Amino acid sequence: MQQNHLALLTFSNQDLAYTRIDSTVVEAVCPCGQYKILDTSPRFTCANERGYVMKSTRKCRSAECNPNGKVRGKYVSKNMAPVSEGLIGVCQNRTSLRAEKRQPLGSSNQCTRVIRSEHDLPSCLPAVTLWCVRCKEKTKIQSPFANKEGTRLIDKDVRWTLGRSRPLYIVKESLCRNCPGGGRLIPVHQAVPFIYSGRLRSFVAQFGQYGDDIIAQLLDEWPSSSRDARSK
Repeated sequence: MQQNHLALLTFSNQDLAYTRIDSTVVEAVCPCGQYKILDTSPRFTCANERGYVMKSTRKCRSAECNPNGKVRGKYVSKNMAPVSEGLIGVCQNRTSLRAEKRQPLGSSNQCTRVIRSEHDLPSCLPAVTLWCVRCKEKTKIQSPFANKEGTRLIDKDVRWTLGRSRPLYIVKESLCRNCPGGGRLIPVHQAVPFIYSGRLRSFVAQFGQYGDDIIAQLLDEWPSSSRDARSK
């Protein structure tokens, strides 16, 4: 029965994803939040056990997803993101499917060294508000840290890098559900310099062998991450 079930499954990039035969189902939702599905044959990425391969559908009829109605006789195609906070929506392209699970920032001694202690945080910003780099006011976030409307992420457990004059805010990782594949978040306040966990890991890999004073000086001059949306 298992062999027959697997033989019937055909999809692209079969070497990077797998399907379970334990009756697992995944509830997924359109970025607009008005259309949901129950995926009875979900696929998961081999590189990340939390990675759910999002299915694309044209079945959502909401005005938000289809402001111009049908285009050439079809509705707009949208990726259905998992509702569960325990899963991460992954696009079906090979680059996304290959992405491995990231090690939590601060889980190594090297990363911990470049993060300020909770007793040495900038007092002017006890919390940082985030929104999508593309959607801004139309941001949609599914997170326990989101505001009531789900349009902002409120980070009250802020983390900052070392630095004598200009520490960098370390962005709390989450994605906008209004963007296909999930849009990255940036601080709403334009004056907040920030850095993503991936860039900080790269910094540590390059300069982690130096002392704290040198690292602090380097981070003071390290450019803030971009506020511009990446081209599709």
